[in-house]
Amino acid sequence: MFIRLLFYLQFILGVNFTYSQTLDESKPDWDKTKTFLMHHNYLQAIDLCNKKINLSIVNNNTLDHSLFLGLKGVAYLDTINADSGKFFLEKALAEAYSLKYDKSIFNSLQGLGKYHYRNCSYKTSIKYFQLLNYYSVTNSDVGFQLISNYYLSANYNLLKNYPLSVVYARKASYTALQTKDTISYIKSILAIGTQYFALGNSDSSEFYCALANNFYDKYSVKNPGLGADINNSFLKTQIQKKDYDKGIYYGRLAVADCIKDNNAPSLNIFYDNLAICFSSKKMYDSAVFYYEKALEIETTYNYVDEYKEDLKELVKIYKAVNDPGKAMFYMQKYIDADSLYKQTNVDVVDSLKNAFEQEKNKLTLRSEENKLKELYTQKQKYYLLIGVLSLLFSFLFFYLFYTRYKIRKEKEKQNLLIKIQETEIKALQAQINPHFIFNSLNSILEYIRKSEKEEAILYLTKFSKLMRMVLEASNKRSTLLMDEIELLSLYMDLENFRFGNNFKCETEIEKGLDVHNIEIPFMIIQPFLENAILHGLQNKFSLMRESDQNFSGKVHLSFKQKDKYILCTIEDNGIGRAKAEEIKKNKLFSHKSMGMRITQDRLDLLGQNKCKIEFIDLKDEKSNPAGTKVEILIPIIEEF
Repeated sequence: MFIRLLFYLQFILGVNFTYSQTLDESKPDWDKTKTFLMHHNYLQAIDLCNKKINLSIVNNNTLDHSLFLGLKGVAYLDTINADSGKFFLEKALAEAYSLKYDKSIFNSLQGLGKYHYRNCSYKTSIKYFQLLNYYSVTNSDVGFQLISNYYLSANYNLLKNYPLSVVYARKASYTALQTKDTISYIKSILAIGTQYFALGNSDSSEFYCALANNFYDKYSVKNPGLGADINNSFLKTQIQKKDYDKGIYYGRLAVADCIKDNNAPSLNIFYDNLAICFSSKKMYDSAVFYYEKALEIETTYNYVDEYKEDLKELVKIYKAVNDPGKAMFYMQKYIDADSLYKQTNVDVVDSLKNAFEQEKNKLTLRSEENKLKELYTQKQKYYLLIGVLSLLFSFLFFYLFYTRYKIRKEKEKQNLLIKIQETEIKALQAQINPHFIFNSLNSILEYIRKSEKEEAILYLTKFSKLMRMVLEASNKRSTLLMDEIELLSLYMDLENFRFGNNFKCETEIEKGLDVHNIEIPFMIIQPFLENAILHGLQNKFSLMRESDQNFSGKVHLSFKQKDKYILCTIEDNGIGRAKAEEIKKNKLFSHKSMGMRITQDRLDLLGQNKCKIEFIDLKDEKSNPAGTKVEILIPIIEEF
């Protein structure tokens, strides 16, 4: 909508952007300013722009005024007063539109896109670079096409829209090939690698980093800033692959290139990544050294957020090495960070604000003079513009109203689907509980039939506790992991009683696993545990008894946490799946177990497409069946 509005304005005001205007007398100063910016000499660039702006006012040269006002804004973007840069760029863009001066329009759009990109307003940044891309394509300006495609790729990457990011990165690389711009081509290849890094595909990311590095070496590119970016991409990829030794190697190369490029403001990025490598290798002295180097850069350039993050990492390191004094020292620095930065930069900020206000007043006076001169000639255009804007705003209002209506209807539909899913899950739970109760009652009946009074009482006591837990949890969406483990232990005890205590039950819980606060779906594990006992162990007991051999059965149950999932492993030393299936087929009457199928259906309804149930057939040294292992990846239920 933003882009369409500017297109309408272009049509109404008669703005026809062409790339015909050139100011040969201003080209040397333009090139000189761009050189200052390339080498990060921002104060020199601002000083030269101020001279050109003052000269343009004296000579009434509106084209130069718009052009160097925009360049001044670009220079301010890399200082601590970037908002001043935004102000100058918006002024320059307004003047450029009125003058139909495309060179200044392109420069201002590029600068405003970069401002919003650096301030994390990625959607607004995309709008400016889409406009820049449209006008540069219209005027066949491949240079600005390259810039716009590159930044569109970067913006979509940060919005995690990786397919679009790759599309624009590839467009940038094609444009760079057209212009034979080796540096931009290398940057585009590196951007494609960045997308794969964000997707967690470290091998593809490393491939494109290596490709960029090959071109860098092949054409003997003398651009240490680009070399630093390549080595830093290698560094991040090695961190992702946990190859910290290689990461340290590339990190040191990146630091060396950055120093050669005289780009001190970016050094903290490389220092931080090096510190991560050393910290991961538990080489804490080296990690502290690089974090402190990063803090020096962040203090100098007022990088408040990065400064705080590095302080937190230092606190973690000193906690790890059991140095509470140092940990408390850096924690206090973290608390005082805001006031510290305000105190150290107050003089610089005040001076920049004063300069900004003076320039703002000059521009305001000049703007008022221009308005008075153009008032009569623009009067009719403004009336027409107001009418068109009214129509546009009416259309916009209707569009927003209709969009909100559609969103509300879609939300109602989604809520209905969620309720249906929850109802289906409850229905499946209702199918599991009777199946489990039926097997337990069979065990009690067996004791009563044998007239074993004490065993029957003990069994009934445990069974009643088990039934209470089942009934209490049956109407819940989830249960605590501790309660689920207790329920499974009761079940194993009951089955062991029923089969004459002829197998051992072991439960292993990963150290540090918070079983009292983690919730999982109810009765997910029990059907698999039942299958291990009834079809694995008991079938093997029967075969061993027939051949007068002894057999010590064993069921091992373990729990570990993997990100937002619990990995439950059930391992038995029973007869194995193949033999159990063969015995089942030979039986005249066999019960068709529904528990495991229902469990899979429940996981599917919960929408956890990453959940898995894997069966592993265990073998002994002679490749004979030695039991079965089942791994179940269960989602941790989070409350919203």
